[in-house]
Amino acid sequence: MTETPEIDDATIDDLRARLRATRWPDAPAGTGWSLGIDVDELRPLVEYWADGFDFDAHRAALAALPSRRVEVDGTGIHVLHARAATPGALPVLLAHGWPDSGWRYRKVLPMLVDAGF
Repeated sequence: MTETPEIDDATIDDLRARLRATRWPDAPAGTGWSLGIDVDELRPLVEYWADGFDFDAHRAALAALPSRRVEVDGTGIHVLHARAATPGALPVLLAHGWPDSGWRYRKVLPMLVDAGF
């Protein structure tokens, strides 16, 4: 059973509004990263997420992954599950730690499925 990740338009609109409403602190000239993140470097990143990031393309890419939720000992876990193209192929388990995600495997998963070893 594949479940499409749901990120509704209202959530994206809310995120964009909050990013656009960022109240930028005054940063003493020439301090760079010595007092924390350099505000001059952070601004373009926030602007990109507010107005440049293609959320629709990202939602489509997420939906294309063979995604499902399973329960293990009462705990819900999100997994990507794909079967090899070759019957009897060796099973492979790829795991990640926090704060990473299965998104890391989006490029290697098709290669493993097609390899069939």
